[in-house]
This record gives sequence, C-alpha cells and structure tokens, in this order.
Amino acid sequence: MTSIHAHNVLRELIQAGAVGSKADIRKLIRDKFGSQTRFYACSAAGMGAEELIEFLLARDKIALVDGKYIVNVGNICDADES
Repeated sequence: MTSIHAHNVLRELIQAGAVGSKADIRKLIRDKFGSQTRFYACSAAGMGAEELIEFLLARDKIALVDGKYIVNVGNICDADES
C-alpha cells in the first residue's frame, strides 16, 4: 500500500486554489493519489483521505474561508519535505 506525506496533498491543494467542499478535497486526493493510498505526517500515520482532511483542519493547515477550503501556507511546517 502506498503511503504519501501530507505535504504532497497540501501542494496539490495549493495548485488547485480554493476548493469548494470536503467532497472536492476527497476527489482531488482520490484522483491524484488513488483511493487506497494512506497518508502520514510528523505526528500521525496510516490516515485515509477523510482522516487526513480532519487532521489538516484540526491543525489549521487548511481552513474554510468564505465557503471554500484554502491552504494556510504559513502553517505548513516544512513544505519541502516529501
């Protein structure tokens, strides 16, 4: 099973710009990384797409602004990590 760092997802979200819903984020993740991919970060591992989205929201890496989800670029700890 493939395991991808959360920063890779954040980079994809940055490229996508504002995303309208959690469903849109899930679709972006599934389309780019596949439905079976697991994700990890410095403090968590083995997350599916839904868990990753909640993880990123809880840590203010992504936020709902004016009805769309955006990446809080200033909250990305090490954007060069893969």
